[in-house]
Amino acid sequence: MNWFDYAIKFLIIYKKAMKPLFVITLVAVSIVACTKLSTTKKYSSDNSTSDTTNSSVTGFIYNYKIQKIISNTPQTFSCEAQCDTTDVNVLMQYALDYTTDNLEFVLNSSGNLNVKSLDASNVANCIGYVTYYNAVLKKLLRDNHITNVKLQHARANIMIAGTDINKIFTDPSFKNHDISIVTINDTVYHIDPSLSEMGMSLIFQQ
Repeated sequence: MNWFDYAIKFLIIYKKAMKPLFVITLVAVSIVACTKLSTTKKYSSDNSTSDTTNSSVTGFIYNYKIQKIISNTPQTFSCEAQCDTTDVNVLMQYALDYTTDNLEFVLNSSGNLNVKSLDASNVANCIGYVTYYNAVLKKLLRDNHITNVKLQHARANIMIAGTDINKIFTDPSFKNHDISIVTINDTVYHIDPSLSEMGMSLIFQQ
């Protein structure tokens, strides 16, 4: 029996007694599995990158069910983020790292739909993370004169192997989850800035 089998056995035993922990751990295990199957371009100081690979298995294990679009127009934001490249994959990763470096997750934070408030407080929930991420990425795209990219703020449910994880929670705070949708021509990416605080870059090509 490997470590994964032991983890699943443990979770099954304690599922009823520790339901919130079960859900959080299940999400974490699924994300780890997905990030091993799907890698994203990483930037370096000279903007060199590694290749991107994707797997259809990733979408089966962990994906998002979009409920509605919150905004199609990211806010304009003047910040220190700077990455000189026309490779949008690199800019998406840079914006994600910049977001997680500058924000701290606080569930009951305020001002999550105002990027200036977020920049001042440096705290946000999943709503604020997407607001901030999209504003940063918009700046980077504008700086590099890239116009073929659409940014959207979406409300979604987290799906693991076809199961809606948000429905497991009874707390209204967890009834859904906000993510960013980046469309480059006909290619769509789902980016999860807040859960990327777990130390993994959650950028999934659809």
